[in-house]
Amino acid sequence: MDVSTSAVFSEIESGKITVDVILPAAGSSERMKLPVSKQFLQVQGKHIVAYTVDSFHRLPWIRHIVVTVDSAHIEFTQKLMSNYGFNRVIVCAGGSTRHRSIFSGVNALRKLPDYTESGLVIIHDSARPLVPADIILKVAEAAQLHGAAGVTRPLVSTVIKGDASHMLTESLDRRHYRNSEMPQAFRYNVIASAYEKCTQDDFDFGTECLLLALKYSKCPAFLVEGTEDLWKVTYQKDLFLLDSVLKAKNSIVSVWSVLKDNPVSLEEIWSELNSKLIQKTEGDGAANTFVILLDPLETLHLDDLTFRISNQLRSLPHSSVNLRPLLLLIFVSNEIVQERPGLEFDNSCLQDGEISQSSQLIHKHLVSSDVTISSQCSSLGVQFTAEKLDRSHCPDLTLDSHVSHVQFMHLCLNVLQQVKVKLKTKESVDFITTGVISKITSLAVNEMVELISLRSSCLDNQVLSYL
Repeated sequence: MDVSTSAVFSEIESGKITVDVILPAAGSSERMKLPVSKQFLQVQGKHIVAYTVDSFHRLPWIRHIVVTVDSAHIEFTQKLMSNYGFNRVIVCAGGSTRHRSIFSGVNALRKLPDYTESGLVIIHDSARPLVPADIILKVAEAAQLHGAAGVTRPLVSTVIKGDASHMLTESLDRRHYRNSEMPQAFRYNVIASAYEKCTQDDFDFGTECLLLALKYSKCPAFLVEGTEDLWKVTYQKDLFLLDSVLKAKNSIVSVWSVLKDNPVSLEEIWSELNSKLIQKTEGDGAANTFVILLDPLETLHLDDLTFRISNQLRSLPHSSVNLRPLLLLIFVSNEIVQERPGLEFDNSCLQDGEISQSSQLIHKHLVSSDVTISSQCSSLGVQFTAEKLDRSHCPDLTLDSHVSHVQFMHLCLNVLQQVKVKLKTKESVDFITTGVISKITSLAVNEMVELISLRSSCLDNQVLSYL
């Protein structure tokens, strides 16, 4: 950072230079081919537009965030922003095209009592949820110094031109061209003046704000090198990519063992996490994903367990779009667990330490039990999400040698309930349990890490529903 940009940052951070954001979100997402606009789809239980808003809202020097939506969605979007706790968001009606929606946002800023023409405006896409904070700052600094700035990336495909007969007429040299990405930033007077001079053709068919600033405000933009994570959610396949990226970037794993008579080395688990580039935390550091090794025949001190989990969750940086907590309980016992009268139990799950075999048995009891809200079973494990829990379903348990899978479920729900009570949250908590395994093998470690990587699927039954 040179002297000039350092001075600009100081003025931005202190509020001497105001910075507002406009997020056009009135599009119908035709290329997504789904009945709901992509910005309102949910990935990992949160709306895509919420991830985007959070990227700016977490920066204290951002003053207002204007979200322009279809007029029919104003009330819904206002409620949505309120539910996420975004208190610096203004929702207003957008237009029939991208430029009309952005111009609506520009005019909305002008109507605010703290409006200033000398401030900065950042324009971003509501469907680009992964914008890094340093990129936001770089375009803001560059816009203050040059009047306009935009993020670019290298072209990855050759751009060609054809004639009316579909015959090639021209091919551009990629060395001389760049992809225009978002965000873009402007001094308010530069972008406002450009929009006021726009033609109807610009409003109907134009998409590039930097070109408007150059054409109508005579302000060439400074180009900032972007990062790989600035891509836009456009097609259905992008939902799966976003789901994977969010889990990879935001999972922070804490692994600990409360085994007494069957000590387990955690080094192999740590090594496998490192190989998958999954973040881990040491000791009682901030975490949202917990792998806990337990002995089912030992009395479990629930207060100690839930106190530690709750403290690690509270240590996470504040965000309205954090991943749902994930608890993975691994029961490890060398002793044969006896069958309880009236309940099926297959001791073969204890022989080789594989997680998946034991999981199938648990799922068989889960689907006929009233102690869970919903569950799903894969080849790796059983996962269930509990949103509303009746404490009568979770009696305190001291497990003995006659432990059953249903008792394991009661124990798991008891842990989950106490975590939710301590956190005072209504948020869902994902929970995976494996039943009992006799030892921690390399296969078991691989499956643990795979479960963490997969978490829950993004395209579940709620992905097409509103809040």
